[in-house]
Amino acid sequence: MKNAEIGKTYKTVGGWDALVIYICSLNSGFYAVHKPNSIYESSPIFHRLDGTSTTALSVNERPCYGKHPADIIL
Repeated sequence: MKNAEIGKTYKTVGGWDALVIYICSLNSGFYAVHKPNSIYESSPIFHRLDGTSTTALSVNERPCYGKHPADIIL
């Protein structure tokens, strides 16, 4: 699998941009900001090495069948 690079922008399954800002030192995953430089910019979101997003503290999240829109395409 291709590795993410700090400072590089990737597309998500949902079609928006995600900017990689930090790669964990243990190579367990990375953080990215979704929709950077817009009024919809997200806080940093953790992704596994394969680009799948990780939900934290979610309440009543919709079920996801297959890929989640926030998953990054590496």
